[in-house]
Amino acid sequence: MVDRKWDIKVGGKTKDELLLLLSESKTSFNAYAVLLFMSEKFLTHQKTKNVTVVALSVEELGFEAGAIYSDIVGAATSRGLELCSLELAANFRLQYVEQTNRSQITVASREIFDDKVYPNGFYLRANDKELWLRGYRASDDWVWAADSVFAFVEPTE
Repeated sequence: MVDRKWDIKVGGKTKDELLLLLSESKTSFNAYAVLLFMSEKFLTHQKTKNVTVVALSVEELGFEAGAIYSDIVGAATSRGLELCSLELAANFRLQYVEQTNRSQITVASREIFDDKVYPNGFYLRANDKELWLRGYRASDDWVWAADSVFAFVEPTE
């Protein structure tokens, strides 16, 4: 992965406006992504702000043999990084159009569903010149590979 840090504009759009922009940009979705978007817990903000998103691999966070999600988040937050909102994930997909083929970035966020059959969050994927915003589901004991990449928010100073 070439890029490791992005300045992303978030807010100022409704869910419907985000969906329209993603559709116009020919972003593909899976069923989990649609479930996340349709949830009443997917919130958008009227006020726009700029945030810095950084991507780190599980190995860069200190786990050479992989790690479970809670340990990944713990390592990131101990470095001062923060979780992303679902709204940020949609904006990240809209603004990160140069993603390389076959790369994947999981957008670290809080789970919005208590039921484990529902998706945990979003990831960005590029595949054969097609950009995806996909939802994913993983159990609490799922071990993410060392080369898995996660996006976090770098707090403003």
